[in-house]
Amino acid sequence: MIKINSSPRKRIISPSLLILSVLLALVIGLFIFLLTLEATPLASMVASGSTFTPQPTPSAVPPSATPEEHSAAGCIADPTAVAEPWLIHRIIEKAGGPDGTRLGDFNGDGWDDLVVAFEGSGDIYLFLHPGTELVREPWPAVMVGNEPRGEDAFAMDVDGDGALDIISSHEGDTLAIYVHWGPQDPEGLLDPAQWETDLLPASLGVSWMFAVEMRVNNDEWPDIVAGGKSDYLRVTRGEVAWFEAPPENRRDLGAWQHHEIDYAGWVMSLIPFDVNGDGLDDLVVTDRDSDAEHQGPRWLENPGDSVEQLWPSTFFGDLAGTWPNFMDIGDLDNDGIEDFVIPLRNETTVLFVRRLNRGGVPEVETYPIHWEAPSGKAPKGVALMDVNCDGNLDIILSLEKAGGEVSGLGWLSQSGNPYAPLWTWHDISGPQGAKYDFPLLYDVDGDGDQDIIITEEVDGLGVVWYENPAIAALESGE
Repeated sequence: MIKINSSPRKRIISPSLLILSVLLALVIGLFIFLLTLEATPLASMVASGSTFTPQPTPSAVPPSATPEEHSAAGCIADPTAVAEPWLIHRIIEKAGGPDGTRLGDFNGDGWDDLVVAFEGSGDIYLFLHPGTELVREPWPAVMVGNEPRGEDAFAMDVDGDGALDIISSHEGDTLAIYVHWGPQDPEGLLDPAQWETDLLPASLGVSWMFAVEMRVNNDEWPDIVAGGKSDYLRVTRGEVAWFEAPPENRRDLGAWQHHEIDYAGWVMSLIPFDVNGDGLDDLVVTDRDSDAEHQGPRWLENPGDSVEQLWPSTFFGDLAGTWPNFMDIGDLDNDGIEDFVIPLRNETTVLFVRRLNRGGVPEVETYPIHWEAPSGKAPKGVALMDVNCDGNLDIILSLEKAGGEVSGLGWLSQSGNPYAPLWTWHDISGPQGAKYDFPLLYDVDGDGDQDIIITEEVDGLGVVWYENPAIAALESGE
């Protein structure tokens, strides 16, 4: 800043110089403000230590960019120029009620492999990614175990030996969680004799629906967090709980301790995420078919030093009593704050739960999203990605009541106004498939765009992936 002295020797300032100085100060101030605005979400995410993995951020490629620029960003420049539905590739043609997909690199080749529980047959499967040349063919597979009514399975190095194991969650008459020990030598992954299965004793007696890895008590050992449901036929009580890893021999499953976190009616999503910005992972839960105090999307606050106690539960906004399914977290309106996107099973509706504050108890506004299309009903799951490179996140949506003339998998695009009630539906699956599970995003073929891995339980599609046509459209000249 230039100081004008009031002494007899006055300094005369040129008007043009004064104007230039003011403009320069404004430009510098604006630059600092924008830099801070852009950096804040990333800084908050790093500081939180959250185990939640955000979906890819919206591309900076404008809609007016060339097809080559859109392709490099891994998205579709003009959805109307791409044939619908997307190409389907079967990872395995197998019945038995495949129920959800999870990723993990078991053989260290840089490609994520796939873990699937088959609810009807009880089979727990590992599918090894075969590399890009063979990825459109059925994948090499091994059945690592069989326990009735498997609802979920995921990869985790339970015993710390450097090899991934598989944890499966079971309902029905099984009512338990099992660990399938993986071989240390990757050459033995496809040999079923190299896998061993053991019961997690502290899990007995609950219909477990979903589980994740999480360092709950912040020691050096990862714990298991699981969500169940209340089974009124078998008179079992649902809950969210964590199983504390022992400090020494983690392969001794009898030494793992059970701690209840909260009651649950029917857990769908279970996401470790630092909701209040205190540096500790909380749990974001969608709980359907529960009692008045628990049904709906809510978050369980990590109490820090007293994690062995029940965790405080808080609904998002006024959504108590709703029927939520598999949700996702991402910045849907590009304001630098991650929002909550929640499908409602009993309505053909997706809720955009906009968060207004970064830290503390979430302050939210809720915007229902509808669409006009021959889609199925009962939205099952959502995943967020920028499909068309317009800089806005779109919504990949699966449904569990489809078939006939209606589609069970598609994506919703916004018109530039994420708060508008009507979004545009784009088909992905076509009419094949009647009951899809949640969509999983992964660049299966390594071409730079996100594809969709998903299971279908009723029509016999099995475990499949849908090929994102962004790159294919460019190569074919569309």
